[in-house]
Parts: sequence; C-alpha cells; structure tokens
Amino acid sequence: MADTFHLNGNMAVRFMEIDGHTALTLTPAQVSSTTIHNVGQGTNDVVHNLPSATLGYSFVAAVGEAQAANKWGFKAPSGEYIYLDGTIGASGGTVKFATPAVGNYMTFFTFKRASDYAWICKTGNGSVTTE
Repeated sequence: MADTFHLNGNMAVRFMEIDGHTALTLTPAQVSSTTIHNVGQGTNDVVHNLPSATLGYSFVAAVGEAQAANKWGFKAPSGEYIYLDGTIGASGGTVKFATPAVGNYMTFFTFKRASDYAWICKTGNGSVTTE
C-alpha cells in the first residue's frame, strides 16, 4: 500500500508499506523509504534477503504481530555485510528479532565504505541478534 501526501501544497512524498509476513527477496523499490511489517507471520521463522547495498536505500522493519517463538530478520547478500549498532557482522550475515514483540523495530540504511556500500541496522526497540 502506498500513500502520498503534500507538504506545503507542492511537495509530494510517497511511502510504501511492504507485507513481510513470509520470506521475500527484497527489491530495490522495497527497501527505498519503506516500512516492512510481519503482520500475519504465523508459526514459521522468516528471513528476508536484502538486495546488494548501494547508495540511497533505507527502510524501517516493524513488528506488528508478536511471534515469541519465531524469528523475523534480514540477510545480507553473500560477500556483503550488515553493521548492527556499529559492529560489523559476518559476510552474508543475518540480523533478526529472536522473539519478535509488537512495537519492536529496526532501522536500515546503506552507507559508503572505502570501496563499496554496506548495510547499517540500528536497533530501535527490542533485542536484535546476529547469525
């Protein structure tokens, strides 16, 4: 679902909501100024595959349905990295909520390193772990 609103009558901003209750291979459009939720996740662990990091990607991953026994997370492409709260993870690593609770969230964005781009994940609320 996408919503557009006007700021000062002349500037349109578009937001997109992504249904992330089942595992996705995310596209660039799905990680560009979006919110991804887990409503409807059910009884399976869900891990989404991120696209290769490049300039300008950002999204919020928000838990809308508690799944205390089922993980919900995001995986970097092979050979790429996610920095969780400032600490580099494993190549092709995953960040996840091990016990997602309503209101938990993570913020993701990409940043330039010396010779490439990488993902940053900042914990907003809840306990995020790595694999």
